[in-house]
Amino acid sequence: MSTTNCTRVLLVDDNTDLITMLVQLLKGEKDLMSVGILESADDLLAAVAELRPDVVLLDRSMPGADPLDVLREVNLRFPDTRTLMFSAFDDRRTIDAVTAAGAWGIVSKDDEPATIFAAIRSVARGELCFPIARQRAGVLFNR
Repeated sequence: MSTTNCTRVLLVDDNTDLITMLVQLLKGEKDLMSVGILESADDLLAAVAELRPDVVLLDRSMPGADPLDVLREVNLRFPDTRTLMFSAFDDRRTIDAVTAAGAWGIVSKDDEPATIFAAIRSVARGELCFPIARQRAGVLFNR
């Protein structure tokens, strides 16, 4: 978390209505702030370099650059930035893919904003945050 005690969040999703809503809701959170939005992962590396977010909320499936490929590069270049995947899918294949790419967690687009914000806070604290489906699979996570 940044020195201002406010977690800086970069939102990346091609659903502009959803992201606009989340940005508005983030304004009501004292410890979270949006530092920017992107509609694809194409410019994510440049945005992370410029904006220095604590957490990137990254859609799993978008046009343009593959978010998982860009996530791997973010992890290499910006190890202090943590990524929370944002997906309409929480099946084992999706979870395995985001885990292998180095995401700190995954939240569903169907989750309530409070759940999404709690996941952002967890990831910012260095905690892995994966759905119940993954926990039921008995997979252990190590960082």
